[in-house]
Order: sequence, then C-alpha cells, then structure tokens
Amino acid sequence: MRDKERVQKLISISKQKLLLLNEIFELTTKQTAVIEKTEENIVNLSELINKKQEIMDKIDVLDVDFVGEYEALKIDLGVVSLENYDVKSDEALKALREVATKISNVMREIKITDDENTKKMSLHINTTKRELKDVKNGMKIAKSYGKKNSEVQSIFIDKRR
Repeated sequence: MRDKERVQKLISISKQKLLLLNEIFELTTKQTAVIEKTEENIVNLSELINKKQEIMDKIDVLDVDFVGEYEALKIDLGVVSLENYDVKSDEALKALREVATKISNVMREIKITDDENTKKMSLHINTTKRELKDVKNGMKIAKSYGKKNSEVQSIFIDKRR
C-alpha cells in the first residue's frame, strides 16, 4: 500500500515538473521571436530569462522531493534501479515511466531551441561588435579631419636679411 502512495506522489511531482517544463519551452520559443527583434525587445528578453529562472528554481524543489521519494520507493521495492524493473504489472509505475518520457522529450526540445537561441544571440553580439568598431573608427577619422591647422607648428626662417 505504501508503495502505491509513493508512486502516486512521484507521478504527481513528475506531472508538476512536466507542466513547468512546458512553460519553460513556451518562454524559450518566445525568446526566439524576441531575439530576432533585439533592438526593441531587450527588456522583454530579460523578463523572459528571469521568468525561466523562477520556473527552474521551482523545478529544483520538485527534483529534491522526487529524489527522496524515488530512493524510498527503491528501498521499499528492494531494487537498485527502477530502469530494469518490470512496470507492465504495475499501472502506476507504467504511468510514472510515461511521464518521465514526456519530461525527457520536453527537455530535449528546450535544449534544441535554447541552443538555436544562443547561436542567434552570438551572431547579434558579433554584428553589434563590428558595428561599434566601425563607429569608433569613423569617430577617429572625423576627429583627425577636424583638427585645426593652428595645432600644427612650423617655423619659417627668413635668410634674406
């Protein structure tokens, strides 16, 4: 009886994690749109990143709860790992494995999208660096043309006397 309660708790924690991961995936997808319009949406990008961090903090708490319950379940069942445990006979464990698979899939999608976003941001940063370098060079050139002739000193010596 205790095992079934533990499995139900693990399923509940996993489903909460899945919901939070789906939120992260949505925010990551929104980041893609914001990155493409960085000039006007830097503030929005920062807000999305902060929201993602808040959700990740919640997931960390769920993971701690999950690990504790998972370890207790393994002890109750007398197994080292549930990976090789026959879940076909236990519907609750089967449901837990399904939720775990969904979590893995969402995490994979988040990573792929996040990697693409990182590449796009890197490209934007490099482009901005080049533009700033060009502006600095332009300013140097403009300053050199703007110097007054009075700054150039020359001495003429009249030898005809």
